[in-house]
Amino acid sequence: VAQIDKDTFLFGGTKGLCYFHNHQISELIECPDILNIRINDIQKVDNLFLFGTQGNGLILWDRDHLPVQITKKEGLISNLIENIYISNDQQIYVGTKAGLSVVGLKDSLQYEIKNYTKQHGLPSNEIFDIVEYKDTLFVATGNGVAIIPKQRPKSEKQKVILESLTIEDNVHEDFETTIEIP
Repeated sequence: VAQIDKDTFLFGGTKGLCYFHNHQISELIECPDILNIRINDIQKVDNLFLFGTQGNGLILWDRDHLPVQITKKEGLISNLIENIYISNDQQIYVGTKAGLSVVGLKDSLQYEIKNYTKQHGLPSNEIFDIVEYKDTLFVATGNGVAIIPKQRPKSEKQKVILESLTIEDNVHEDFETTIEIP
């Protein structure tokens, strides 16, 4: 549910987007076709609405322009969105059953996406909820809560030093020459 004004709210259902106004529920007359699908979550940043859909990915819409769709094709981890969280620094966290996508909006048409899964340290790919407290994100998953500091120190590049290399029982210690691996 997202509030449009004092007495009007948008909400999603199994058949798409509806609104509540004057104590009545109605279908949105000027609703883009892309939002005529199950909507699991709605969030709002300023005048921009974010819709987490069950199949059409993440939809950004300001109600004055055509909506912008962000899907797997654009880098989202899944088109089946379970929940959306907007952090204090305006990062969009998109929870799915396939992992977590973080969408950094540069403006309504430009964005950067980073995806996180069990391979990155999440207890499970199934994301139930995301909340923020101070500089820490708490991500509720199907196998526990991931505690993620938002300001992670960047690791320095490490120089790899080979002292020897063994290939098929042959030890190579002279790295001045090229070694071909069969």
